[in-house]
Amino acid sequence: MPYAFIMAGGSGTRYWPRSRRKTPKHVVPFGRIGVLLERTVERLVPYFGRERVFVISSAEQEDVCRLHLSGLSGENLICEPVGMDSAPCAALAAALVERWEPGAVTAMFPADHLVYPQDGFLRTLDKAVRVAESRGRLVTIGVPPSRPAVEYGYIRRGAEMEPGVFEVAAFREKPPLEEARSYLESGDYYWNCGMFVWKASRILEETAAFLPATYERVTAIAARWGKEDFARTFAAEFPHTDRISIDYGVMEKTSAAAVVEAEFEWDDVGTWPALERHLPRDEEGNVVLGRVVTLDAKNCIICSEGERLVAVLGMEDAVVVDTPDALLVMPKSEASRVKELVDKMKREGLDAYL
Repeated sequence: MPYAFIMAGGSGTRYWPRSRRKTPKHVVPFGRIGVLLERTVERLVPYFGRERVFVISSAEQEDVCRLHLSGLSGENLICEPVGMDSAPCAALAAALVERWEPGAVTAMFPADHLVYPQDGFLRTLDKAVRVAESRGRLVTIGVPPSRPAVEYGYIRRGAEMEPGVFEVAAFREKPPLEEARSYLESGDYYWNCGMFVWKASRILEETAAFLPATYERVTAIAARWGKEDFARTFAAEFPHTDRISIDYGVMEKTSAAAVVEAEFEWDDVGTWPALERHLPRDEEGNVVLGRVVTLDAKNCIICSEGERLVAVLGMEDAVVVDTPDALLVMPKSEASRVKELVDKMKREGLDAYL
C-alpha cells in the first residue's frame, strides 16, 4: 500500500502579512476556501487512509500544524529541525517508508494548493501509483495549461508510454510570456504542480546517485525511527543534507522520469490575486475578507484580520491586507514582488514582523 507525505514547511511569503513563519499560508483560513492544509489532508485520506497520510513540517510550525491535521494521529506529523527544501524532505520520506514497508510507493504533495474535482484527482493518482509500481519510474503529475502562465514551471512531454503517460523530455523554468504562449500552443507542455509518486527504493537510488550526502544523512535518520535517540539523530544529521529542491536535485538529472497527465484542475494559489479565482466578488468586483467597508472601490482584494474596520475609498485593482501589527497596500500588478519586500524586511532587521 502507498504512503502520502504532505510538504508543509514553507512560509508562504507571497501572502505576507497574513502568512508568517509560524502561521504560514497553508494554515491560514481564506474565506470559503478554508485552510489549505486541511483540504489537502481531506483530499488524500480517501485513497491512502488516515494511518498512511503524513505531514512533514518545521519545528517552529509544529504547534499550529497540529491544530489542522484533520483527524490524523499526532504521530503522523514529522517536524524537520531546520528547513532544507524539498529534496531532503522527499528523501527522508522515502527512507522512512523503506524502513517501515520495503518496496512501498511514496507520494509527495504540496500543502497549499487547490485541486478539483476529487474524482479526477483520484483517477490521476491511481494511474501514477500504477506506473511507479509497474515501471519503476519517478512519476510527476503534469497539468494541461489553460493559459500562458509565467509563474509556473513546465514539463515537456516526450514519447508516449501509454495513454496519458509520457516520458519526460525536459523540465523548463518559469518562462517569459512569449515562451509560455508557445508552450500553450504546442500542446506538448504541462504545468509542473509539484506532485510526485515513486517507489521509495527507486527515489533513494536516484538520491544516492545525485545527492549522496543527503542519501547518507536521511538513511541514518530513518534507521533510528522509533528509537530513543531518533530526535537527537534527526537534529544532528538533517542540517547536513543538501539544501535543494527535488526538481533541481534529482528530477532534472534522472533518466527515469515520467509524467502522468492530470485529469483535474489545479491552482497553487501563489499570490493574493489568485484568490479572485476562488472567492466570490461583490457588485464592484472586490474580494472582501473580514470587517471591511468600501466606496467607489473596484476589483480590489481587501483582507482585514481581527476587529479593526478597514475602509477603502476610490481605489481600483489594489490589494489591502490589514493585520494587528502590519499593513500591506499595493497594486495587484505588484503582487509577485511581495517576496522581495519580505527579503528587504529581513535585511533591515524587521524579523519580528515575519
